[in-house]
Amino acid sequence: MRIFEFFSGIGGMRLAVEEALGPRAADVAEITAFDISSVPNEVYQHNFRPMSAKAAKKAQKRAAKEGKAEEPAPAPAAPERPGTTMKGLRSCRLVPKLIEQLTLKDLDGKADLWTMSPPCQPFTTTANAKGKGDEDARCEGFLALLRALEDMEHPPHRILLENVKGFMDTKALDMMKFVLQKRGYTYRQYLLSPLTVGIPNNRTRYYLLCERGARFGEPGEEARTDGVHVDLTGTPRTREEVKEYAALLVEHARRGGRSGPCEEGDVHTAPPPEEEGDEADEGEGAAPTDAEPAAAPAPPIQVCAEKFPALNVRLLAEYVEDGVVHEAEAEADPPAASPAKRKHDAIAEDAPPAKKQKQEKERAAWRAPRPTGRAARKISLFLSKDTLAKPYAKGLSIVTKEEGVTFCFTKNYGKVLHRASGSLYYDPTPPPPGPLLKSLNRDDLVSHHGQVRLFTPRELLNLMGFPAWFEFPADMPLIQRYRCIGNSVSVHAVAAVAKILLSEEDPAPSS
Repeated sequence: MRIFEFFSGIGGMRLAVEEALGPRAADVAEITAFDISSVPNEVYQHNFRPMSAKAAKKAQKRAAKEGKAEEPAPAPAAPERPGTTMKGLRSCRLVPKLIEQLTLKDLDGKADLWTMSPPCQPFTTTANAKGKGDEDARCEGFLALLRALEDMEHPPHRILLENVKGFMDTKALDMMKFVLQKRGYTYRQYLLSPLTVGIPNNRTRYYLLCERGARFGEPGEEARTDGVHVDLTGTPRTREEVKEYAALLVEHARRGGRSGPCEEGDVHTAPPPEEEGDEADEGEGAAPTDAEPAAAPAPPIQVCAEKFPALNVRLLAEYVEDGVVHEAEAEADPPAASPAKRKHDAIAEDAPPAKKQKQEKERAAWRAPRPTGRAARKISLFLSKDTLAKPYAKGLSIVTKEEGVTFCFTKNYGKVLHRASGSLYYDPTPPPPGPLLKSLNRDDLVSHHGQVRLFTPRELLNLMGFPAWFEFPADMPLIQRYRCIGNSVSVHAVAAVAKILLSEEDPAPSS
């Protein structure tokens, strides 16, 4: 099997496909990842050790000169990965290139499976979203793939797409469905949250499973019904039922995930679902609480919970780290200056006034004390007294290890404090008697200084389904780690739908 991983990010789709295939992952021979973003590419490179396209071509040329078969050269050894099943992988490449710059020659007949998680910002439907749908420049890579899919002689046998739920009602999706039907694909739609597969995180996403042939019904059948699956075993749902189920997930989140979504009876009132997306909290600081009058709330939705399967969600205690404690802020010594920097300081005395002023400014920035290592990690994680005293702090999502839900973590986690950007973690030491959340005094959050913090990157990786061996480069700033995680995918949720797409024995690629 050959896989093209478009918009690869930090490799979540790749991990999901490996999980879905199980032992059959040994049949994966080639993986080619495409992404233009340098920071996620650094993380991908760190964990999977792919070869660049240039290095792969050089290796192939060397093999040809030596009279060997022109097969892709093996990738350098990756970090120790206990239990990896991709034992037949002979080529792993990372192409740092815009998707729209790929040619038909680059794509035609080169892969059996396409995976993609296109930028979600054009399709986010939150109040502050700035996306313009298919007219958004960030959508160009996705549209370029549709054009290539329409024109190529040997399209991939299967396609797996993930995006925000707002993508479900866009012109871009209509365009994709048109191309799919034209090229002989049938498809199945899912709207799933990690809660559905037992993960305590409400991150509802749209998934589209595509295969050439009649695997998912007669061509055009799904388009006529436009049904969407909200669980892994049920039948397609109407759009109204999809709204009901999304509301149930929100209610489950509001109750902390401890009692399931329908403790009050079969038919009850649930709040309308809240949109999740990365543009909801793009600005600095928390969302204003009294600058403008709040918009009228959406009407509640009448929900019959018996229509849907019960949620069986694990507790956060399985995902959080122990021993993350608050310490007083302390300044660390500045890093030692390099020989080149010492030379820079020396010549500054003889420089012209303008240059000297610039060098003095640079020197001051270099010598400024800054937290490093573990101290920096702890200072960054815990909320300050000033933040806890803000009026908006009462409305933040604060959870404990005894609960079974967190709100969606976006790329702005750690940069913006708002429920829409992700939950905070309350971990009092020593723990009080009784339920932990009842000991949280929202009217006096300052009294909990040193007990309310951001989830650590490792905890978020756990919640997102990344394996224990997966890690960030040691020198990567905390805010960039959060951004990479927020832009990634829920590995276990993607794997659940990928398992359906890849469940049958792989036939020869269609042509």
